[in-house]
Amino acid sequence: MSHNDNIPQRSAARHRPALIAIAVALLVAALALFLFGGADPEGEDVSRTDIETVPDATAEGTDETPTEPAPIPQTAPATAN
Repeated sequence: MSHNDNIPQRSAARHRPALIAIAVALLVAALALFLFGGADPEGEDVSRTDIETVPDATAEGTDETPTEPAPIPQTAPATAN
């Protein structure tokens, strides 16, 4: 660490850019909170829906009806020789 000269005017002058940057960062954060924070979405926002919907399998563009998935075949465990 460097020696502290205890000269308040010099310390204030050296810290002024850092203090200005902190103040600007706080103002930007407050502005972002005001503009973007806590607002409910307007219109149809699909990212926050509570109901899970399944697309219709017989919708336009599909000719097949939904079917059950094929069963997974069961295999016997391998034995060591």
